[in-house]
Amino acid sequence: MITLQFESFDQMAQAFKDVKIILNKSKEPLKKAEAVKEATDEKAEERAQIEEIEEIEEVEEVEEVEEVETLEDAEGAAKKITIEQIREAFVSKNTKGNTQKLKTLLNEFGVKKVTDLKEEDYPEVLKRLEEI
Repeated sequence: MITLQFESFDQMAQAFKDVKIILNKSKEPLKKAEAVKEATDEKAEERAQIEEIEEIEEVEEVEEVEEVETLEDAEGAAKKITIEQIREAFVSKNTKGNTQKLKTLLNEFGVKKVTDLKEEDYPEVLKRLEEI
């Protein structure tokens, strides 16, 4: 228990004013911290919105590039398709049900192995693989 003694009413009133001032000042840092937190949250939200917009723009750019690549002629596309892409496509389609279809496709291009395919045939091979 705390006991306070004052010599006069004025002294007691002044002590309570001082306590009130001290209590109010101790709340100011909390108010400032809350204001900083709100500002930080707002900026984080703005950054998240900007990142979302940038992602959408990147997707749109990729879609545009894919569309342009689709419109290129077969010769231009052949230069961009690699043997690795052809191999990946064959591997992804290589299941028990597709083995014979894959062998038939190779025979139609006059080869027995994927690595024997001609580079100019790559676009057509990929197209045919997508149909399997």
